[in-house]
Amino acid sequence: MTTRARIGIAAAVVGAIAVGGAAVVVFGWMIDETRFDRPDPAFDALAAEIAGVPGVSDVQKQRWVEAPLFANPSSWVQVTADASAFPEVRDIACDTAYPDAVEWGFDLEGAGGTRVSAYADAGMGCPEFGFDLEAVASEIF
Repeated sequence: MTTRARIGIAAAVVGAIAVGGAAVVVFGWMIDETRFDRPDPAFDALAAEIAGVPGVSDVQKQRWVEAPLFANPSSWVQVTADASAFPEVRDIACDTAYPDAVEWGFDLEGAGGTRVSAYADAGMGCPEFGFDLEAVASEIF
């Protein structure tokens, strides 16, 4: 066997090991789905505007990307508020200029510690629950 052939075989083996190692890393990322924060001033401004609504007691938010693609950021906002604050918060969510889809969660608190929780899948604009959250909350409270 010539020296050139040995070098070619060694290069092929090293290349196969490198490709296999990279595949293991990417597969591990796919299983782990580690979240990497992806801050955005516009998203922070949306959360701050909601936090400023009278009756809102807590706003949790997160914007992230997941391995291995690191693309298409996901955004999530969880609002805890008095039921009376919901219409204004909904109006802010519906009128926002924030360009990405947001997954919404609401914990509406009523008299006597009663709480109604609702979650909307990520979408553009108004949170869609599949029912009228304001009417349901008013019936319960």
